Amino acid sequence: MIEKQIRQTSIKVFIVALLISLIVSYIFKNYSYTTGIILGYLISLLVFKITVSMTDLLLTLHDHKYAVLVVYVMFIGKLVIYAAGLILAIKLTSYINYFAVFLGYFIVKITIYVNEAVERRKKNRAA
Repeated sequence: MIEKQIRQTSIKVFIVALLISLIVSYIFKNYSYTTGIILGYLISLLVFKITVSMTDLLLTLHDHKYAVLVVYVMFIGKLVIYAAGLILAIKLTSYINYFAVFLGYFIVKITIYVNEAVERRKKNRAA
């Protein structure tokens, strides 16, 4: 349930980041900033989905050694996905800005912090 809320809120954060990148792209006449944000966000969503799947899998596992192996493999997998996005941006510099990809990686993380801040504010008002 919380994953759905994070995905929905991340779309709003992504739209704000996309609008900012469109303005920057228009100013500098280089749309690689926009494609970088899009690529970074898509990779960020993919890694978030992997994290959610890994968490669900770990909660169902009873074998500790297998659980540790799953964590290692998923962690390395996420690092490879992040690296692939940056390598793609470095190889296609004229089409994808690597700094924008890096910023796009943080959209889901920012969303998680925003959701947590909103929940804390709601709890403080209720108390």
